Amino acid sequence: MINYGELENRRKELRSSFMNSTPVPHLVMDNFLEASVAEQCRKAFPSLGEMDKLGDYRQRKAQDPAIGKFHPIFSDVIFQHLHSKRLIKLLQYISGVRDLIPDPELYASGLAQGGDGSH
Repeated sequence: MINYGELENRRKELRSSFMNSTPVPHLVMDNFLEASVAEQCRKAFPSLGEMDKLGDYRQRKAQDPAIGKFHPIFSDVIFQHLHSKRLIKLLQYISGVRDLIPDPELYASGLAQGGDGSH
């Protein structure tokens, strides 16, 4: 699902990009997911109406950590791959942050999107 080989082959380049980015360290990883998986996620992504809404002075968007209620591709990507030891090890190298741990509760995360007027 994740293009581990490509990312691992580019790990030094990705680390340099992360460390030298401004105004804060950040990274854009093109081709992070295999194209077929990304397309499957796009097609299965829930509508705004299917997600919990958040609306206060800080945010106006749809966000839902209840991944299990959506297409199983999202649980697979998140729990089998984004939480994998292999990806965590790669992210530790890229970021220089040791002891990264995935969040099994998906606190303040999950699927999110915004429609017109979102922020």
